[in-house]
Amino acid sequence: PRLSELGFGVGMVATGWMMCLFISFLPWEICLRILDNYFCLSSKFPYRVALALFICNEDRLKACDALEDVLAVFQRRD
Repeated sequence: PRLSELGFGVGMVATGWMMCLFISFLPWEICLRILDNYFCLSSKFPYRVALALFICNEDRLKACDALEDVLAVFQRRD
């Protein structure tokens, strides 16, 4: 509910993630592992990665006071 109060929709970041399979959002080594798992294991894997990104950034997201802060959390490449 906190993110929706700020006007954030998951599609604001997840659409870009899914269209390019995280290539422009995560370090190259991680992207290669995502692609390997996508082709070898399951087409559901990118969705699991997206969920993991939200879980890993939970504390940062809770500290955000504006929509711009939320979007800045997902622009990080670490």
